[in-house]
Amino acid sequence: MHRDVFPEWSPGPSHPRPIESQVDVWRIGLALPNHPTADPTAHRTLARAATRDVLARYLERPAETLVLSVQPGGKPYLDLPLEFNLSHCTDTALLAVTAATEVGVDIERLRAIDDPLRLARRALTAAEVAQISAAPADRQLALFLDLWTRMEARQKAFGQGIFAGRVDPADVSTYGFRPNSQHFASLAVRRPHLELSLRFYDYSGP
Repeated sequence: MHRDVFPEWSPGPSHPRPIESQVDVWRIGLALPNHPTADPTAHRTLARAATRDVLARYLERPAETLVLSVQPGGKPYLDLPLEFNLSHCTDTALLAVTAATEVGVDIERLRAIDDPLRLARRALTAAEVAQISAAPADRQLALFLDLWTRMEARQKAFGQGIFAGRVDPADVSTYGFRPNSQHFASLAVRRPHLELSLRFYDYSGP
């Protein structure tokens, strides 16, 4: 099941509570005033620090006490009843948090791609490739980025890389949304028939 949603962002609470029927999506700004050009290392460090801070708020414990482990596919996790997933690009990160089920999230920045169909054939389903092929030329890039985020979110929900065993879209629920006018994003949950509500928060720092 896929659904497009239109988020209303509100300030992130200091003491959020995980709810089993709910997924919280946090938008994290990665702008660095002292770095006029993109700095991937600094962006990753900032995104991971924000992740620890947000998770610590849910768990009501100091961020430095959290022990994050990594699944064989590279997905970080906590040995606690809280599921999360992080995705970031040059200037924005998204963090999904829930007590409901395994989740995956992906964000992609709107950018020029020489041959989106070539990339689509490598990683997307045949139905998704056909959907892009059938779209008008001026819609193909946006559609590719939308479908790519769905694919990455599905794979991440299952703790798999994008070129690992392909997750069947029928095995997840995905939610597509635009964090802002320059980004595409998708959220995936591993229980496709679970009734969920979504909350969207802006992270303002510790």
